[in-house]
Amino acid sequence: MEPGLLARRTAVAPWLECERQLVLELLDTDGLVVCARGLGADRLLYHFLQLHCHPACLVLVLNTQPAVEEYFINQLKIGVEHLPRRVTNEITSNSRYEVYSQGGVIFATSRILVVDFLTDRIPSDLITGILVYRAHRIIESCQEAFILRLFRQKNKCGFIKAFTDNAVAFDTGFCHVERVMRNLFVRKLWPRFHVAVNSFLEQHKPEVVEIHVSVTLAMLAMQTAILDILNACLKELKCHNPSLEVEDLSLENAIGKPFDKVLFFLFSTVFCCYLRIKLEVI
Repeated sequence: MEPGLLARRTAVAPWLECERQLVLELLDTDGLVVCARGLGADRLLYHFLQLHCHPACLVLVLNTQPAVEEYFINQLKIGVEHLPRRVTNEITSNSRYEVYSQGGVIFATSRILVVDFLTDRIPSDLITGILVYRAHRIIESCQEAFILRLFRQKNKCGFIKAFTDNAVAFDTGFCHVERVMRNLFVRKLWPRFHVAVNSFLEQHKPEVVEIHVSVTLAMLAMQTAILDILNACLKELKCHNPSLEVEDLSLENAIGKPFDKVLFFLFSTVFCCYLRIKLEVI
């Protein structure tokens, strides 16, 4: 998301009732928040950053990019005295303990946090909690999962709150949501279809205007040819892999889902056994 758009949404848009309810619930418990696109996962993170920008707290933020970190720091300049700080490789290892001891919100790279947790350079028992941005990536990002494990082993009381607005990422693989929550060490899930969200949106139903554009004969011919090619490739994959569960290898899934992730999930464990012709089909 572009920082400029993010800034306009956070600074201008008023709080929704469902957002207020979510914040109140998260104040008392750890959890994973899955928002729909545009419903403000960034606004929720902004609120918790603002809440913990104080020397009496020590809150780590995981999985953020430099542009996002810069945006949040600029946004918090209004009304916040103890701004978040960024811990990068420009800060020497001997100086980082002092930075952590000063409290507040800390943006740090995953590599640095892993080293500091393992060497006890970070006061784990003094950490108030950890905020996780783009939480759907925790399974892929093993460093962040390792950091959370080290944190929970050394600190049983600190909070862990995770946010994401990419619900589609949980649609692939087996028990994806459960695995992410296990890596986050949280038990509560706040889903995007929560009753509070539905109740609020029902009060402001959009007016939808559908416009259908007819395809030309040339476009229809190209579409048919592509579908035929896809269907032939799927049949060949099924023929070469009779021992695998191939229910997901359907033409409908190839069109309507992130099919590259489906293929990776099905064949990642047996790539080394494939002949060249099979790999070319995939």
